[in-house]
Amino acid sequence: MGRRLSGKCKTAGGWAMLTYHPVNGKLYNVVSDEHAMGLLWMATPLVVIDVYEHAFYIDYHNRKAEYVENFMDHIDWSTVNDRYRAASA
Repeated sequence: MGRRLSGKCKTAGGWAMLTYHPVNGKLYNVVSDEHAMGLLWMATPLVVIDVYEHAFYIDYHNRKAEYVENFMDHIDWSTVNDRYRAASA
């Protein structure tokens, strides 16, 4: 799951999210490139990363992939699992 989300982040502009959909019980990696678009209906965000240029450019310049990899390396997957369990309960 992490590698798929990472791949979406590297090519996206906006927000990349791992979400849980309670109706069908599936996980989705989604990208939102609009500030005012909001969340998908009935989707619970489990991991969210800001991949707009302002989020990484000062520290990483044009090295977006490095920013994403560092973010992914620091995800506490036990916390994500706790969020998933709470959302799917």
